[in-house]
Amino acid sequence: MKVGVKINDLASRGQKKIQIGKLFGNVVAIDAFNVIFKFLSAIRYRDGKPLTDNEGNIVSHLSGIFYRTLNYLVCGIRPVYIFDGNYPELKFDTLEERERIREEAKRKVKEARMRGNLEEALKYEKMTATLNSEMIKESKELINDFGVPYIQASGEGEAQAAYLVQNDDAWGVVSEDYDTLLFGGTRLLYDFSITKKTKSLTEIEYISLPKMLIDLEITREQLVDMAILIGTDYNPGVKWVGQHTALKLIKKYGTIEKVIKAGEKVRGKKIYVNTEIIKGIQDIYLNPSLKTDYAPLEWRRISFEQLKERMIHKHNFSKKRIRNGIKRLKEKIKE
Repeated sequence: MKVGVKINDLASRGQKKIQIGKLFGNVVAIDAFNVIFKFLSAIRYRDGKPLTDNEGNIVSHLSGIFYRTLNYLVCGIRPVYIFDGNYPELKFDTLEERERIREEAKRKVKEARMRGNLEEALKYEKMTATLNSEMIKESKELINDFGVPYIQASGEGEAQAAYLVQNDDAWGVVSEDYDTLLFGGTRLLYDFSITKKTKSLTEIEYISLPKMLIDLEITREQLVDMAILIGTDYNPGVKWVGQHTALKLIKKYGTIEKVIKAGEKVRGKKIYVNTEIIKGIQDIYLNPSLKTDYAPLEWRRISFEQLKERMIHKHNFSKKRIRNGIKRLKEKIKE
């Protein structure tokens, strides 16, 4: 399912490395909806169905948040989760399309299971993930048990996370959404998680927005114009215009308005994007809705008993695994 603008090739031009030990002790702003959707899609039983407790409640998101947060804290990384607020009106079409894709995926799962094609069913099961208000509430409660702060954004979570980095309240943003860069997030830790493999590394890669812009010889405003041509969560983009074509056009003409005025064509068809749409998207990325008066970030005392109550007794997670995780965290705190 499409999330954000597709600029993965261009974003790689901004790759930098940091000694992993230097990251430990820093704050990372986590795009909550982005990572929770990933947990809901990825943490599943072998048949593709989401993880559930004894009452049949989906708990994939709680598993992901528990271990992601625990591993950050054990390594001395201080997470802050950022939850989406109200979406811009221009995003409503994208949200409706995502819902259509989910419903279509549910239909294909049933068809695949009837044919006995479990591999195909598994593929489509992952596309049916839905994040509802109860899951958001449960996620916030679990984060609170860890004593970890979260911010309820007024608008897009990526924009608020990017603002924390700009405001020196976080070192970088953890997300799989390249929109973070368009919102001005200067450091993007693309889906950064702590695993056995990560712990064995001496360096990790992240995307530096300043390095990316310098390497591409463009401004952030021009990056936004490129995104409009490619397609964003707020517009479908221009057919047949990908990231490399968009870069070429913007570097040649300077702005998307001049590209359109010049009458540039792609496969014989003139490039056109409605002026109001252009202005609207430019404003979303360059002047996003932000909560600037959020409370100072504070990491409180961890409620270990509440963590055990929620994960083991309420949602039936493995007693051994949860207790072992908590033990590791307690040992870290004692150091």
